[in-house]
Amino acid sequence: MATSMLWRKAKLLLSARTSFHTSWIHSSAALLQQSGSPPLSQSAFFPPIECVMLPTGSFKDRVAFITGGGTGLGRAMTTTLSQLGAQCVIASRKLEVLQKTAEEISCQTGNKVHAVQCDVRDPEAVSFCVDQVESLTGLPDVIINNAAGNFVCPSEQLSPNAWKSITDIVLNGTAYITLELGKRLIRSQRGASFLAITTIYAESGSGFVVPSASAKAGVEALYKSLAAEWGRYGHRFNIIQPGPIRTKGAFSRLDPTGEFEKAMIGRIPTGRLGTPTEVSNLAAYISSDYATWMSGAGSVAYVPQQAWIQNASLKDNILFGREKKESWYLRVLEACALLPDLEMLPAGDGTEIGEKGLNLSGGQRHRVSLARSVYRRSDVYLLDDPLSAVDAHVGQHIFDRVIGPRGLLKEKTRVLVTHGLSFLSKTDLILVMLEGHISEMGSYKDLMDRKGNFAKFIHAFNGKRRRGSSASRGSSASRDKSKTCVGSRKSASRLSELSIDLPQKQLISGGATVHLMEVVDAE
Repeated sequence: MATSMLWRKAKLLLSARTSFHTSWIHSSAALLQQSGSPPLSQSAFFPPIECVMLPTGSFKDRVAFITGGGTGLGRAMTTTLSQLGAQCVIASRKLEVLQKTAEEISCQTGNKVHAVQCDVRDPEAVSFCVDQVESLTGLPDVIINNAAGNFVCPSEQLSPNAWKSITDIVLNGTAYITLELGKRLIRSQRGASFLAITTIYAESGSGFVVPSASAKAGVEALYKSLAAEWGRYGHRFNIIQPGPIRTKGAFSRLDPTGEFEKAMIGRIPTGRLGTPTEVSNLAAYISSDYATWMSGAGSVAYVPQQAWIQNASLKDNILFGREKKESWYLRVLEACALLPDLEMLPAGDGTEIGEKGLNLSGGQRHRVSLARSVYRRSDVYLLDDPLSAVDAHVGQHIFDRVIGPRGLLKEKTRVLVTHGLSFLSKTDLILVMLEGHISEMGSYKDLMDRKGNFAKFIHAFNGKRRRGSSASRGSSASRDKSKTCVGSRKSASRLSELSIDLPQKQLISGGATVHLMEVVDAE
C-alpha cells in the first residue's frame, strides 16, 4: 500500500535513439583504441551534456519559485526553467546577489526573473515573501526548496547554536515555505509540483555533517508524508539527492584543498562529479508535465552502461552491504541469468571477481550490476542499455524476468534506454531522442499510427530483418551440415541457458546472433 500512495502508477518508459548505426559501440569504446595507447579515463565514457533537455516552451505560462536561487544549483535550476519559458521568482537573504542573478538570467533567456528577499528561518518573513510572490506573479506552479547550510565539524564539538542554525535553514525553512505556499494553493484549489534538494547522506548518514544529515532526512520524511496527504489537492512532492556536484560555494567551504574531490571521484562509477546542468535538467523534468505520475520521494536505482564492480565476491557485489534474504536473492540470480555462472565459478557466489570485475566477462559484469540494483527494491529504476553486452537470448530472458511487464520490477517505475527494438511494443511510453532532445513521445501504437520518423524507421528495420531472414533460409543447408558434424554439442537455443556472452568485438559488428552461431560451429 505504501507504494501505491507514493507512486500513482508504475510505468515502463523506454527511450529510443533515432541514430541506431552506432548502437553497439558505446559499451565497447575501449576496444577501438590503437594497441599500446593509454586507456581512456573512465569519465570519457560519460561526458556531460550541457544543454537543456526538454522541448522549448515546456514551462510557458508557468511560475517557478526557487529558494537559494541566487547561486550554485539554485541558479542553474532557475536558468533552465527560465530557458523553458517559466517566469521565475528567486529568494534568499542576500538581495544584492539575487538581483544580479535575476538580471543576468533575464538577459540570457528573455524571460522575467524576479528577486525577493526572504529569510526562510523566520515564518513571518516567509509569509511576507509569499505575499510579494502573489502580487508579482500569482501563486507558483513549481516550488523548489533549495536553500541550505552546512559545515564540517566533529560532532563532539557541536554547540546547540551550530545545530540550530543548520536545522532552521534546512528543515524548518523548507517546512515554512512548503506549508505557507501549500495552504494558499489549497485554498485557491490549485495544484503544484514541490521539489526539495537533499543529499545522499540523508539516507545513509555521514560523519562530521550530522546537523545537515539529520535536517535533510527530516525534509525527506516531510515530503513523503505530504505526498500521501496532499495528493488529493493536486500536489506532487519529490526529492533529488544529487550526490557530489561541483559548485563554487559548496566546494570552497567544504573542500578548499581539493583532496576530498579526488577521493570522491575514485568511488564514483562514472569517474567524475555531476554538473549543475545535469541536476537542473532532472529538476525540470520532475517538475514538468512529463512526470505528473511521479510523487513521493522514492528511492532511485541507476544501472550504468559501464558496469561498476567492487573488488569483492560476486555475492558481496550484489548484496552491497544489505542483509541476505535467501528467497529473494535466488529469484534475483535466476532473473538476471546468473545461476548457470555460479556453477562454473570455482567458489560459486563466494568467488572473488577481482578489481573492476577482471575475472568476469563484460556480460557477466553487466548482469551483476543489474542484480545489485534489483536486489535493492528501489522505487524507480534508470537503466542505461543494460542489455547491450549480452546476446539476444540472454537479453530476452532478462527483459522478460526483470524489466518487462511480468518481470520482478513490474510494480516499479522503469526508465530504459535501449537500441533493442524488439522491446518497444511492451512499454507504456516511448520517448524518441534526437540530438539530445525528445522528438516524439507516446505509446508504441500511437507512434506507429502517427506515421512519423519513428514509424518509418520501424518499417525500414522490419523490412531489412525480413530480407535478412530470407537470406539465412537460403543458406540453411550448409548450416544444417555444420550442426550435424558437431553432433552431441548443445544447440543454439541451449546456449542461452549457459548465459554465454558475446565477445565485445562481435557486438560492435551488430550481427550478434549470426556471429554466435559461427563461433559455436568453429569450436
